[in-house]
Amino acid sequence: NSADLLTERGLANYNRISAREAVQGKAAVHLIAEVLKPRKVYLMSAPSAYGPSWTTALINALSSTPVALVGNEIEISDEPSVYYAGFSNHVGPFAKELRQAGFTGPLIGPSGLDNNGFIILAGQGARNTYFTSSLPGVEVWPSSAAMRSSYKTRFGQDASQFAVLGYDAMNVVLS
Repeated sequence: NSADLLTERGLANYNRISAREAVQGKAAVHLIAEVLKPRKVYLMSAPSAYGPSWTTALINALSSTPVALVGNEIEISDEPSVYYAGFSNHVGPFAKELRQAGFTGPLIGPSGLDNNGFIILAGQGARNTYFTSSLPGVEVWPSSAAMRSSYKTRFGQDASQFAVLGYDAMNVVLS
């Protein structure tokens, strides 16, 4: 989980396996303002608890940049950037439709796009898409090879970084 509010509840301990939204929001704003450099960013949020908290993180981080934050009425001819705060199951089909409508500008999102499901759902719409993630690819953890093999056998797909780290987190709890 990445929600800032989970950490800010005043608990004596709170553990997570990914960076907070405020941290990833700053990384996304750096990408937007310093690398992609659009005049405008259209900000969209998936209908879930995940989307609005990401939206807040991005709004807070964008406030110190010259990039104009605008609503979600996308003018295809204007070629802005689009930031869609959501998981791959929402953003993937949207990306596919957006590209089919002729939009070629950058599409940016949070770590919810850091999985093969996004590429499968978006198809060619995944081109020119960027996302923030605090997690490297699973191949950097050679010690997870047995877990990943078992996961693929059982579920018929590769284990994501979240699955590998969740597995490790659960083993810490069980130990």
